[in-house]
Amino acid sequence: GTPGTQRARGRGDDRGWTVELAVPFDQLILARNRPPLRGDRWCWNVYRIDRGGEKGEFTCWSPVRRPSFHTPERFGFLVFEK
Repeated sequence: GTPGTQRARGRGDDRGWTVELAVPFDQLILARNRPPLRGDRWCWNVYRIDRGGEKGEFTCWSPVRRPSFHTPERFGFLVFEK
């Protein structure tokens, strides 16, 4: 399959995976507002690459539909609400 479009594999009872992320807003020198303000929108994508197994696994939140994850025009948006 194409990276970004494969489904997560695992044990038969697996239904997905979870990620927790900590962002040091004070170190994001290109951000307009630090911390972000309500309504700020960031072009955003999150990737998971698992090189285990025969083919490995490549998944992402916003599929880029290309063999490269470096396709920002295909990213989604993270919108801050609080």
